[in-house]
Amino acid sequence: MEARKVKLLVVDDYVGAELAFARAMQDRHEVVGARDSEDLREVLSSSPVPFDLALVDMDFGPGKPTGLTALQVLATASPSTRTVIHSSDADENRVLFLLAAFYFFAPFALLSKSAGEDEMRSVVDAADRGVSPAFGNAASYRPPMPPAPPLIVQLVSEDNDLRIWRALTRFNKREEVMTVAHVGRRTVDDFTREKPPIVDQVEARFFGREPLPPPPAYPPPTQEDDPKTSQRTWKANLAKLGAFALIHERFFNDAQLDSLFTPRWEMKRAKKERQASEASIFGRVMRAGHRRTGHAS
Repeated sequence: MEARKVKLLVVDDYVGAELAFARAMQDRHEVVGARDSEDLREVLSSSPVPFDLALVDMDFGPGKPTGLTALQVLATASPSTRTVIHSSDADENRVLFLLAAFYFFAPFALLSKSAGEDEMRSVVDAADRGVSPAFGNAASYRPPMPPAPPLIVQLVSEDNDLRIWRALTRFNKREEVMTVAHVGRRTVDDFTREKPPIVDQVEARFFGREPLPPPPAYPPPTQEDDPKTSQRTWKANLAKLGAFALIHERFFNDAQLDSLFTPRWEMKRAKKERQASEASIFGRVMRAGHRRTGHAS
């Protein structure tokens, strides 16, 4: 029986990527290209039949929306299309994009830009058969099983976090970060204390760097009475986070992050408000019970 013809979409600003897939498929499958997320919208709207598989690059060049936007377009306009991330996973500034892509969109696989034609054909065949490909580094980027929090969520757990990361791509002083991020001193100090161990996990996991010892448990320094060692540690942590922010500047400033994270932040706030309300009701019930007991005695 003749093999089914798979309809492939290659979303990459480099036309050579599309041509490479067309050559690898040897006319056995249909290959169509889109250069960026805007072009992707047009291709999807003009296609009467959904694509079976989309291979999505994460970087379409300066000033262009990234692969996160392309993945969102596919999820919205063509939800039946399976996705494969077709990107370099060796570049340090790609790591957070890949973590976010696998967390928010659960792509089928990760295919390196250095993959040969055999791997290209294998990933298409695996997707068509609904089985995991026997190669690739996708498992490194998939979120862990609950309740373990994904690294990308630990890095950006609330809207204040994202604003501070964005501020750190431009400024390296606490007061400047506070002003640009529209947060208070305590928020910046908590961020500076909590995030370095998470950065260490990212760098150890993906680049083999030994995690540093956790920062001391004392509070962030103030000008009045904290020891010099505390001041030095706090400044070192802020510098570490600033360096990390600069490496991942394109990621943190990706406008798509706001729409991706906002539903999660809203759920988190709603949960906190519900817990606070339940605690308040419980407290009133307990106080009323004590008053009745006192009257009875």
